[in-house]
Amino acid sequence: RFASVQVLLDLFFTTALIYVNGAGNSNLSWLYFACILAASTMAGASTGLVVAPLSTIGLANVTMLTFIGQQQGWALPWVGSGLDEPGSFGNLYLSIVWLIAQGLAFHLVAILSGRLVTRLAGTAILSDEVLQNINEGVIAADADDRVVYINHEALFLLGLSNQSSLKGLRMDELLARSSSPDVFKEMFSARSVLCEQVELVTAAGERVPVSVSGSVLTDKN
Repeated sequence: RFASVQVLLDLFFTTALIYVNGAGNSNLSWLYFACILAASTMAGASTGLVVAPLSTIGLANVTMLTFIGQQQGWALPWVGSGLDEPGSFGNLYLSIVWLIAQGLAFHLVAILSGRLVTRLAGTAILSDEVLQNINEGVIAADADDRVVYINHEALFLLGLSNQSSLKGLRMDELLARSSSPDVFKEMFSARSVLCEQVELVTAAGERVPVSVSGSVLTDKN
């Protein structure tokens, strides 16, 4: 819901900005492309396809208002730059062709950005499925050392079960909750490759001797 409200506000302020910067003579119509891309990214591909016609309507209203003002000699309020001299019907036809071209471009960007978002989402789902089903435990933490990702195998090795409640915890808090806190604290505090024989306590309470090989991968960006 917040994303939808944000998209509508973006459209409103973009249209207002185009109007005060010369209305139909403004060169800021490209801002609608940013609105469409943001809508597809924040709220999904279908929202981008809704924003495209709304952008076309907003641009058409501003353009037609400018044309009528030129024909009637009106001074449009709050327009930052002066309007051209009163136009002719030839200008109207050019405006219509330009609006059609802009509308087609808006919809093309909405379709392409929607496909991109869908593919990226599919890739993220596939990556998550792969990580969740491998035989190695994976734990990812952010720059503040807080857990952002943990897979099923890591939960099993830590002797934990509730995956969602662990996200956002600091690494030391996560390890303190594990069934073998001393072992894992040593692994993560070493910040280097670790390979040794240890005995872990599983989520079922069983003691299992395992060969542990672990290392910390750091994103330097």
